[in-house]
Order: sequence, then C-alpha cells, then structure tokens
Amino acid sequence: MPDILYLFLVVTIVSVDCRNNSETLRTLRFGQRVRTIRNEPVINEIKEDDVNDLSDQIRQLKVLFSPNTLFEFLLKGVAADITSMNYACLSTGRTY
Repeated sequence: MPDILYLFLVVTIVSVDCRNNSETLRTLRFGQRVRTIRNEPVINEIKEDDVNDLSDQIRQLKVLFSPNTLFEFLLKGVAADITSMNYACLSTGRTY
C-alpha cells in the first residue's frame, strides 16, 4: 500500500478590535490546541466473517419483527393475561 500524505489545514482569523478580545483569545487558544493534534489514518477492513455475522443478525431481526411473529407474541401475551385474570377471579371469587 502506498504511503499517502494527509494534511489538515486550520486557518484562524482574529480581529484587532478591542471589542473582540475575548473571541480573539478563544480563537488563538483553539488554534494552539489544534496544532498539537497528531492523527494516524487507519484503513478500515471488513472481514468476511464480520459480514456473515451481521447478515445473520439481520436475518434473525427480520424474523423476530415480522408481522406473524409480532402477532403471535401479542396473542401469547393476551392469553397469559387472560389466564392470570381467570386465576385471580378463582382465588378472589370476583368476576370480570
């Protein structure tokens, strides 16, 4: 892989007007902080195993959130609520 030189340029603009002293100082401090930044570019590599894992996760989520699965989930929840209400009715003698 060829070595590529990456440059980052920051231009700070300051004012000599006294009314802008605080903004000028903030800008100069920012420029000073930026000057100390050292960055090493890294090439992102995607491995085939990662792609396969993500594809599996997508497939599982599609199945989980498919309309049929959500409907079955809701039915099970309603059935569980009805069962618990019936049990509560039997134990307390109340009817709903």
